[in-house]
Amino acid sequence: MRNDPVIPKAVIRLVVVTPPSGGDQVQAYRVVTWAEESRDRKLVGYYESLQDANSVVLFDVPDPESIVKGLDAFGMYKAAPGPRPRRTQV
Repeated sequence: MRNDPVIPKAVIRLVVVTPPSGGDQVQAYRVVTWAEESRDRKLVGYYESLQDANSVVLFDVPDPESIVKGLDAFGMYKAAPGPRPRRTQV
């Protein structure tokens, strides 16, 4: 996951593959774009290390209007519209 707290950006999975040229099988990290249905995912590539695989999953650049600063900040998204419940002291 990246900026979105609910929807993943990609799936990274360690797999065993046979090189196209033949030879011994090797472990590689397979990266595909996220989609709810597996058939809708797109191959990004195969990588030797988890760090390399992770580096190709890009962050979304947030809309500057959606960034909230100060006491109203909750993560990087604006709070839902409408009245907020008041705190009560016990």
